[in-house]
Amino acid sequence: MDLHKGIRKVPYIKIVCHNPICRKEFELPPHQVKRRKFCCVSCSIQVIGRLTTSPKASKGKPGIRADIDPNICFYSTWEANVARVFNFLKIKWVYAPKVFDLGKHTYRPDFYLPQEDKYIEVKNFMGIYSLERDRLFRLKFPKVKLEVLSKLEYNEIEANYKPFIDGWEN
Repeated sequence: MDLHKGIRKVPYIKIVCHNPICRKEFELPPHQVKRRKFCCVSCSIQVIGRLTTSPKASKGKPGIRADIDPNICFYSTWEANVARVFNFLKIKWVYAPKVFDLGKHTYRPDFYLPQEDKYIEVKNFMGIYSLERDRLFRLKFPKVKLEVLSKLEYNEIEANYKPFIDGWEN
């Protein structure tokens, strides 16, 4: 619970767990409602039942960036900066809208660009886990367009757009 001197800073929203066995009602801050569907990890595992996040998932800088969208909690500064570039270029985007079932893993690309019908993944490092997940995704969903922005490409984007975008994060 987000408490500040005993008072919630943000009004929470009641939702129902998506596990059909549980269906427990629980509360979330608004920025988590789109992304979180289960009341606990065990309910998530019962329904999804697979590895859902990268082993490096704890190393990002998650948070709401009010200059982008007060209802989205970005995983990293890179994702937030890419969203700022999309906004600057007036490119329509949706943040992490779909989870793809890869069998052994699940995969949720960072962005979807509806006008191009393309997913974008922002990736600093392609470790064994990420490479395997990327390979499985391309095998299982060959018609789905996915572009991976690597560190090299991100650095190029940063060099080109950082001077023009307020709120750019380092």
